[in-house]
Amino acid sequence: EMAKLQGATVVATASSHKLEAAQAAGADHILECDNHCKFASKVKDLFPNGVDVVYDSIGLKTADESLSCLKLRGACVLYDNSSGSPAVIFPTPTLAAGSWCM
Repeated sequence: EMAKLQGATVVATASSHKLEAAQAAGADHILECDNHCKFASKVKDLFPNGVDVVYDSIGLKTADESLSCLKLRGACVLYDNSSGSPAVIFPTPTLAAGSWCM
């Protein structure tokens, strides 16, 4: 909701039972993603150059996919880590792609 208030186009991933909540929160695009969903290709279908920022609250199961969604100089914010902390993220591949992760 906060991103929408700032004029962002919001892409949300949600499990099947949370799709309505994502829509109610104002997401422009909602991608249904249950267990081990590969959402990066779906995001790239919508935004071929990638997205400016990804906020990832899942962590271990989704960090690599989240990083794959970024455009040049994009940012990935990992927080909460509900599926566990991701493995060590080596900055070299991410920085080589022109993006960064916090």
